[in-house]
Amino acid sequence: MLNNFASTQQGGEGTVTTTTILDSTIVNADVDDDAAIELSKLSQASEQKLGIGTEPTETLHVRDGRTTGGSAGLLIQKFEAVDGTSYGAFVEATGGSTKNIGLYVQAEGGTTNYGLLVPNGSVGIGTTSPKTDLTVEGTVTLKEQAAADGDTAAYGQLWVKSDTPNTLYFTDDAGTDTKVTTDTNTTYSAGDGLDISGTTFSTDLKSNGGLEIQSTELSVAQGISQYDVAQFAASVADNDFLKIDSTSVEGRSAAEVLSDIAALPLAGGTMSGAIAAADQVIGRPIFTDYAETINAIGATGGGTQDIDVQLGNVVSATVDTSANTFTFSDPSATGKSCSFTLFLTNGGSQDVNWPGAVDWAGGSAPSLTSSGVDVLTFTTLDAGTIWYGFAAGLDMG
Repeated sequence: MLNNFASTQQGGEGTVTTTTILDSTIVNADVDDDAAIELSKLSQASEQKLGIGTEPTETLHVRDGRTTGGSAGLLIQKFEAVDGTSYGAFVEATGGSTKNIGLYVQAEGGTTNYGLLVPNGSVGIGTTSPKTDLTVEGTVTLKEQAAADGDTAAYGQLWVKSDTPNTLYFTDDAGTDTKVTTDTNTTYSAGDGLDISGTTFSTDLKSNGGLEIQSTELSVAQGISQYDVAQFAASVADNDFLKIDSTSVEGRSAAEVLSDIAALPLAGGTMSGAIAAADQVIGRPIFTDYAETINAIGATGGGTQDIDVQLGNVVSATVDTSANTFTFSDPSATGKSCSFTLFLTNGGSQDVNWPGAVDWAGGSAPSLTSSGVDVLTFTTLDAGTIWYGFAAGLDMG
């Protein structure tokens, strides 16, 4: 039995036909289509509640027991164009409550549950004028989690990883995680090299120079490699290089950079230190006013005396005290010519023995001067297997 139920339908032109069931009595009446319908006429006047499909527990209680797919428990439609803002539904909760909730939406029990779908239109949170599909006027809070959710083709994920402290990540549809949060107070020190793959520093900075990243500042660690600058010095223009000094960044030319790091330019310049070629080829040089390093042995003191070619290709020594046996060490590798010149004083004053690898001009060692200087030259082409020896000058004074 239906009690206190009301329904309306379009009646004649300009009227609405209402059907009211009041205590099992059906009453039909035509009213103007803009006439107000009092809630007391549609429900129990004492409780002011309306139930559709159920005994009401709230002011308006709708229960849809249908099992037809795609059916809606409540459908609100607004089709007419209006002059100004048109609202399909306006939900408001005001008053001095402890907590006001304008709209509470819950979906559960299904294979897939969607609490809210907005297939068309933009969503604004904290604003009534969204600029894009979703506009948030204020801060967005994301709960941290251990990893991204499952990948979905053509979609990416923005999430917070539960690190200490937690960090912001973006994950693409291939499952690649990219850290968005910037590390602070991190120093990368000089090492074997710098490999930047994506945004990952896989090794340290090069030992010949680079950037020291510390807190939010950049500073030059050891400068730019002299070779790196010099090889481009002829083709670069002003401001092609950057000088980073604390929080200041300044454009620099190649010449200015070379001056900053005290490097030798590609053309001209004055050396202020030694060059260690490390057995590398120097091609087509022209030398002017050059000198050779002297390995000054001094008095041999008898016994065995080694001549190390790495200590100099000009050697001076004085024979004294007793018999002396010379040995030669550290010649260049096979396939490279290696020579040294020996200025020997008083070589004939004592017995002098030479390495068995020496092949003397004429087949025998020269007779040395007992009181004077003899000049002897030795050359090898096979790392000392054979030393070719000859007297460049005897009894030189």
